[in-house]
Amino acid sequence: MSVILLNAPSVISFSGDYINAEFECTGFLQQIGVKAVNTLSLADNTAPGVTKTIRYGNRTIVMVSAAVPDDSGMQFLAGSGAALPGANVVEYFKANPYLSADFDIDFSGYNIVFTAKEKALGFNFVTGNTIAGIPDNQKPNYTVLFKLYLENAAHNGYDLIFTTNLQLRFGDTAKAIAQLNDKLSQKIITDMDRLGLEIPTTMALECKTTSRKYYFEYAESFGVPIQIKKLHRSSTYVVIQGGLSFQGKATKTVTGLIAPTVISSDRFLKQGSTSQFTREDQPQFLYFFNTRSSKADVKLYVYHYFSDSTNGDTELYTLNLDQYKKFAFNVSPGNVYNGNKTLLRYDVWLIDADGNRISEKQFYLFDRKPQNFLRYFLNWSSWGAMDSRYFTGKATPGLEFDYQKANRFLKKGYRIADGNAKIFSKTSNRTFSANTGFSDKANMFFWEDLFLSRFVFRYINNTLLPVEITTKSIEFSPDGDYLYFVAFDYSYLFIDDAYTESDAADLPIIDFNPNTPKPLVPIIIYAGTPANPSINIITQTIS
Repeated sequence: MSVILLNAPSVISFSGDYINAEFECTGFLQQIGVKAVNTLSLADNTAPGVTKTIRYGNRTIVMVSAAVPDDSGMQFLAGSGAALPGANVVEYFKANPYLSADFDIDFSGYNIVFTAKEKALGFNFVTGNTIAGIPDNQKPNYTVLFKLYLENAAHNGYDLIFTTNLQLRFGDTAKAIAQLNDKLSQKIITDMDRLGLEIPTTMALECKTTSRKYYFEYAESFGVPIQIKKLHRSSTYVVIQGGLSFQGKATKTVTGLIAPTVISSDRFLKQGSTSQFTREDQPQFLYFFNTRSSKADVKLYVYHYFSDSTNGDTELYTLNLDQYKKFAFNVSPGNVYNGNKTLLRYDVWLIDADGNRISEKQFYLFDRKPQNFLRYFLNWSSWGAMDSRYFTGKATPGLEFDYQKANRFLKKGYRIADGNAKIFSKTSNRTFSANTGFSDKANMFFWEDLFLSRFVFRYINNTLLPVEITTKSIEFSPDGDYLYFVAFDYSYLFIDDAYTESDAADLPIIDFNPNTPKPLVPIIIYAGTPANPSINIITQTIS
């Protein structure tokens, strides 16, 4: 075929990474060009002073033989009256700045051979042309028709989300390239806004919005009027919502990160240490993308450690783990154990039907220290998962007010209580200057993922309140310090024009009696009912 997929995307990619499809076009020429070939014979008298005149296009070059050629680039070695092999003379013609710019110069016997660098007219010698130059002639209106299809959020079909005509790439007329990551990412993010974040409750959740398959179609398009030739379909690829850093894109692959050689080391979509402290009322979630073959009856396995030195295990969820599918699990403390013992720690991993471990282990250790200024923050991470953190630093709350004021039209009999102005559209927005409280250095740098996230929330009373990190520049602790914290500002992403006393409290949680364990209760986050804008908001056609 005349257009082939030269470089395909990776089988698995994050939506924020470089996802390109490169095509090679072998039939884009209506006329195949030829480079002009010319010869200059030296099989005659080459005594000093003999001239050789070369004319092509609008250029005339006179080369003069000399016993000792100078540095002008206009002289070549004389042969004392005898025929001189071209091998002895070719370097002098290469030294001519005009000839070397237009031709590749070589020799054959007693001939100097000049091959034009371009397929074009105007490089034929008036005397000595052996092959006439002919320019390439591209087919009129030649492009590569390109259509991108993404699996819908219900995983029961594919939607056309982008179509365009790819121009041949500048500087490489045989190739065209399609950039896919921005189109895929934009559509997935729009669906996340429309359908809500994928947060598991009491059952394992298949993440259909943030993990999807895609493919594309391509065909030659040219002519007057324009005609589309045979349509070709690519293989099917997988895109996971998320992304790698600039360095990560150049040095790592998604599969290499989440699916090392040993299956028992396959990672959850979670960065940072596999061991972390958690609070009893803190949400915890794990997300897993299966790069391996499909497995039936896979279980999320939880192992408990209690304060009375006993331990125990449970199978929290059972599911069919299909290949290239993403699943989410609610592993909050109250969701993995609701008994009467005091839970000190629990470990989580996946096992297959035969009891073999098919994932890494995640370790959760309880922090029951009394904390006077405890705040929970959740964010959608760079790897497409809901991450959870708690900060213990002090915060300074504030309110930003905004309103509009207009002059009244005063009529006869106006009252002094009316004044001569009216206030309307009065709103408030809560703002905070906060800090994380002291933590270790490894966690401190991991907080960057929170600050970069588009979806950041304060978690209060099983409710997510969207916030914006407003600080433009965040300073980390100097090298050599042993106590680390980060200060930052944030505000809520909603505006109030009224006050209701039953709103989610924003007061810090105070644990007055850490020696009495709290009952572990399931954590089910209430996010409200999503809106339902048009699903075609991203579909676009570019010609």
